[in-house]
Amino acid sequence: MQNRWSEQDAARAVDAYGPQWGEAVALRTYASRLLGSEPALVLHGGGNASVKGAWRTVAGGEARAIYGALEEWMRRGGARWLRLNVATGNLRAGRFWERMGYSEARRRDGVTIGRQVNTMRVMLKSVAGESLADYLARVPRDRPGSP
Repeated sequence: MQNRWSEQDAARAVDAYGPQWGEAVALRTYASRLLGSEPALVLHGGGNASVKGAWRTVAGGEARAIYGALEEWMRRGGARWLRLNVATGNLRAGRFWERMGYSEARRRDGVTIGRQVNTMRVMLKSVAGESLADYLARVPRDRPGSP
């Protein structure tokens, strides 16, 4: 696989997105687009992004501010659905994602993470106004009862 990182393109991403979202989100935007453009690395044309950092809002809600920036970026990039998994024992995370507008589509038992076996909540959020039925028609693996 060829390294397609370009310092010039990364700098352009910082110039374009940095003033509004900060350098970390700008660089993750660029990196995610590189990943998403490589069919061997993604399931259906999407990128992968992770940002570690702290942004302060008036109320001190760093997680909400970071998530809000990433959701807006995903929406502008054409995302229709956002999907994530939360371990059932992680109640705080589950409540956070519910406050962000996610709802549970199904549960997956027996998911091994490290040395722990978990039950995971598959959580979804439409960012294009589609119904859960629309999503499940396209993504059979998330239908309740799927393996």
